[in-house]
Amino acid sequence: QLVAMVRLLPPRLARLVTVALQARLHHDGMAPAAFAVTSFVAGPAASPTALGLLRGPEAPKPLGYRMSSRLSAKKKERDPNKPKRPQSGWLRYLGEFRKEQKGKILAKDVLGFAGEKWKTMSEAEKKPYNDAFEADKAVYEVAMAAYNADHVPPKRPPTAYIVFSGEFIKSNLGLDIVEASKLAGDKWKALTDKQKAPYKAKVAKLKKEYEVKLAAYEAKQQARVDKFGGESTSVGESDGEHEATAQS
Repeated sequence: QLVAMVRLLPPRLARLVTVALQARLHHDGMAPAAFAVTSFVAGPAASPTALGLLRGPEAPKPLGYRMSSRLSAKKKERDPNKPKRPQSGWLRYLGEFRKEQKGKILAKDVLGFAGEKWKTMSEAEKKPYNDAFEADKAVYEVAMAAYNADHVPPKRPPTAYIVFSGEFIKSNLGLDIVEASKLAGDKWKALTDKQKAPYKAKVAKLKKEYEVKLAAYEAKQQARVDKFGGESTSVGESDGEHEATAQS
């Protein structure tokens, strides 16, 4: 009855189910039954290729094949000017271990052997690798800050309410985040203008700092346009359109 139901499925799905049935029957030592499934589902004229039993252009692709192909095609190219993140101490050791063991152990076993060795190493033995990472990390962070200053617009400051709610949630970590957010909203509404003033003053200061950074960013963008051509990226107007209004 199961095989009869398979014949009612779309051809591609029927082939996949047939292969699964055959594999199960072969595993249970029922090769004749597996052949009977093939003949009954696909008919006497069926070929192994048509059933997807042999590799070839007609064989079913692995599940997720098309999706992974689309994702790889859409993968964004990396900016060559963007600083490269340094390798961790573990990755540095792995690279060194791979070079030392080349030709001595199988490539597929390198990761396992290196991992076991790394686990047994003392902190003193790991120190050269971790220190090298920390040194490169400091350089990377400086370079990344410079890169962001030229390529990433400054982030708009939060509203007074967001500042208040953030502080409230941090001081009430024992509460559920949803409950804490609701309580923060209720408390903010209950505050007087005088009690809200410190938060609004803090936001005003952050806004001035933001405007200075924004002006510097847009000046660099315009200088790049003047030098290389293209369109400038101005975030001032768009940010103004989407500016959140503080709860009063």
